[in-house]
Amino acid sequence: MAGTPIGEIYTLAGEGFDVQVHWDQGEPADVPLALCTVTGVDESAKPTATISVSCPAEGS
Repeated sequence: MAGTPIGEIYTLAGEGFDVQVHWDQGEPADVPLALCTVTGVDESAKPTATISVSCPAEGS
């Protein structure tokens, strides 16, 4: 994994995947993606890859 959601999205897209994001606790309204972490990657449904992302609680 590239470590950050943004890095992982670019890496997978560069490998030809269509990337979807799964938010572990629901999509945050006020947390920058740069503060979130990748918790998993699923490349089993080519050409789509799904990354699981966890973000800190809003306001933390």
